Amino acid sequence: MNQAKDGHEIEKELKFVLSEIQHSNLVKFISTDGNVFEVDGQRFVVSGYQHKLRDYRDFDTPDYFLLENGASLTVRDRGNTYAVTSKFPAQQSDSRHEYTKPIESKVGRFSSFDVLAMSLEPINKVREITSKELVEVLQRNVSTHRANLHVTGSPVAELAVDKVSIRSIDDSKGKEFFELEIESKSSDCDLLLISSAIQRRFGSMSTTNYKSKYENSIRLLGR
Repeated sequence: MNQAKDGHEIEKELKFVLSEIQHSNLVKFISTDGNVFEVDGQRFVVSGYQHKLRDYRDFDTPDYFLLENGASLTVRDRGNTYAVTSKFPAQQSDSRHEYTKPIESKVGRFSSFDVLAMSLEPINKVREITSKELVEVLQRNVSTHRANLHVTGSPVAELAVDKVSIRSIDDSKGKEFFELEIESKSSDCDLLLISSAIQRRFGSMSTTNYKSKYENSIRLLGR
């Protein structure tokens, strides 16, 4: 994650669709510190594995204005706090502008507190691009397995190997998908080289044609 001049963050990452087998194999590999991805003489060493379960609520306009314009508005449960995040397209195709504001969980139950009534920067940024009503459209549960990649001791990227379970607000039926995110943690991080190293070990992976889990979730639900 890089900082823009106004202090907000610029997210730079690549996303790949995984099969269930690739997901399982990747989780096993990154859960052991010291394992190595290697390509063209470059060694990427795994460290700092963590597994977390996270619940998310996604918001949009009734006609999916944010979705159609490459933006998103999400609140996630961090356990002892919540975090409200909005994201918007950046000039680079692998990057997005990100605004995040943590809030204390004492505001109410995660599944029902009225986040849209709050005056928070991520929400205000969304209201700058649309005056349409915002509503909750989706709930997600993400089982995420994360680890850092180091080169000569310095972190260059973070891997997130995710199983995502989704359910729309107006439909009790759900779906799930598996995904790999490679996020830059250094200005000289070569995301394509890292993805090549991973695919050499675990097989070819399709790059996604969507910008976020929110977009993929909505598309899978037929919206």
